[in-house]
Amino acid sequence: MFIQNVHAYILVFILSLLSFTALSSSVFLADRLYKEGNFEEAKNAYLTIAKHGNPHAYYQLANMYHKGLGAEKDSLNAMLYFYLAAEQDFHNSKEVIQNILSPLPVETQNNVLKILEDHRKEHGIDVINKRLFPVVVEQNLNSFVTFEGDEKLETVYHPEDIDMDDLYSDFNSDSFSDEDEDSSLELMMTPPKTPFLIIDHEVHKDGSVRYPRDVQKFGLHKSLLDEYVLFPIKGPEFDSKPVNFVSRTYLGAAAYSRFTMVEENEQMYSKILKQLRKYKSGDTLNDRFNLAMLMLNFPWITQEENEAERILLSLSELGHSPAMYEYGLKLYREQTNIEEAIKWISQASRYGLARAEYRLAKILQDSPWVEFDERKALYWYESASSKGDAAAKIRATDILINAQDKGLVNLSKAKKYLESLAASQSKNPEYFYLLALSTKTGENRDIKSTIDNLRKAISLGQFANWDTSNWQGILQDITAGTIRIVEE
Repeated sequence: MFIQNVHAYILVFILSLLSFTALSSSVFLADRLYKEGNFEEAKNAYLTIAKHGNPHAYYQLANMYHKGLGAEKDSLNAMLYFYLAAEQDFHNSKEVIQNILSPLPVETQNNVLKILEDHRKEHGIDVINKRLFPVVVEQNLNSFVTFEGDEKLETVYHPEDIDMDDLYSDFNSDSFSDEDEDSSLELMMTPPKTPFLIIDHEVHKDGSVRYPRDVQKFGLHKSLLDEYVLFPIKGPEFDSKPVNFVSRTYLGAAAYSRFTMVEENEQMYSKILKQLRKYKSGDTLNDRFNLAMLMLNFPWITQEENEAERILLSLSELGHSPAMYEYGLKLYREQTNIEEAIKWISQASRYGLARAEYRLAKILQDSPWVEFDERKALYWYESASSKGDAAAKIRATDILINAQDKGLVNLSKAKKYLESLAASQSKNPEYFYLLALSTKTGENRDIKSTIDNLRKAISLGQFANWDTSNWQGILQDITAGTIRIVEE
């Protein structure tokens, strides 16, 4: 009878993982709900994260079932989750399993363990990894992305390096940038005379700068960003073929040395040192994380060689997801250890960190070091999108319209995504390109709208130094021949 109950509970367990479809949860949200006593909502949030194979979510769900928080007490369901957490050696989960089983007869213990192990083989971490996470292309790991022959991309720009004509001043790049829910580091400082800006951004294969994300900013930085996104840089290549890549760029006062910082803004310099002392004396994980980010953002700070990286790695090993992401992204963009980079970005995604989910999806689509997989990419883009990541929603829309796997094409969902982006993407060339394609075929076919939006996409794209030749080819194909557009 006991074994039959185990089978029944395993079925309930599997259905709970498969039926919960909301994607907007993160471990941060689930933990907050748990601490606030909102156990039912916390359980649902943990269930979402559990779909990623997150051991913290497994462990919390196990405890909730064990204690009857958010659900009736259920030792069998608790054991299922503890067993999945134990597979990843999380906390004391193996010990807890042993304590649950030890009072049972030996034969029953063996039977239960066999059922749990069979379940693990079908639904454990290896299965989840295969379904959601990248497959590394081993033979490519010894090759690197170059930038028109250079091994490294220039990432430091003073305002005079990118000075543009004033006619560009009204170009609003912020309209198609986005910010994650977790800022890396916040410092209250006097605005510098020269704006301070650190951004992560896509380096498109055509050398254009796309989808900038703020890492740190002070002062009137908007004009600096507006100019930089119009500044073409060296296009990335892998094995002599154009590819997309990612960069972290330091603009304006972010490029200053210690001497220049003191000379230009002594008050800001003093504030940085005050924050440095605060984080060095702090004893929380976030203090250590902020210390590492301070060292990375202000490299003139006195520090041991690779000290920031060592701090981030130690925090990553303790389960600090922003540290996982920052450490993984640094390894990735500097190409020092691609396999480790992908591992840590994946781990941060398991915790529901939106910016990590977006980057993981980009890796699944663009990286020469992993197998291309649109289905996995779409999953992570939609998860990041559900947390408010506009760039992720654009990328998801592109897959829903242009996927090589036609089973992923869904014009109806794509149109809904585009409608939700209308207010925020009015200066984004790619938004109008996708809007054009959404009316090119199907029941909502509208050739006039397609042509109008393609022309707008091309105009905005050329202004931002994007390669729009493919879009122009589509427009030429549509307008050639006998098609007439009649105004009504």
